[in-house]
Amino acid sequence: MSMNERASVTALVPALLAGREDAIAQLVDRALRPLMAIALRKGAATKEDAEEIALFAIDNTLRRLAELDLERGRGADPLFSYLATATVRGVQQRFRDAEIERAALARAANTDASAPVRHLGDGEVGEGQPVWSNAGPAAQDSAADDTRWLTQFLASLDPIDRVLAELRAYTTLTWEDIAHDLGITSDAARQRWTRIRKKAEQFKRSTEPAARGPR
Repeated sequence: MSMNERASVTALVPALLAGREDAIAQLVDRALRPLMAIALRKGAATKEDAEEIALFAIDNTLRRLAELDLERGRGADPLFSYLATATVRGVQQRFRDAEIERAALARAANTDASAPVRHLGDGEVGEGQPVWSNAGPAAQDSAADDTRWLTQFLASLDPIDRVLAELRAYTTLTWEDIAHDLGITSDAARQRWTRIRKKAEQFKRSTEPAARGPR
């Protein structure tokens, strides 16, 4: 079957609007692989990510199908054009989500929880700098390394501390709200946070090449 035959999905619209399962199956069969190829070209990290993004684009487009104006100039196969646009947006959203997650994880290990987290290299190391920063440029190799050790660090915490760190990182809840969610006092939550920050410093040092020694 040629690429054009696989991509020609607009003819399925009447059956799709009628909710026919065979039409949905045909849509996925014709559109999924081309949409995955688009996602990979636009920067999807893996085939699994590309498939997930493409399937989400198909599902989201189907939900909005009755609202779409397919008669305005979007090429020979306007429904596929909508699907392709939704796929590209899905890849872009993944990039934004990854950036938000990296910033949130950084906040979880910030040395001063009351100060805003600054990106690596924003200035002299001090209050408000992430705990993995230091004066040497070698410690600022890549944001990917930062995310990796932070993810490992959070996974190493006991359940209460991990939830506390994630609430502190991903939400704007007050200490009182966090304490209420955890069933502890706000003073206990603050004390746990202090210990988490110290553990983060120790964990980071233990993962640095000099700490691991020669292989």
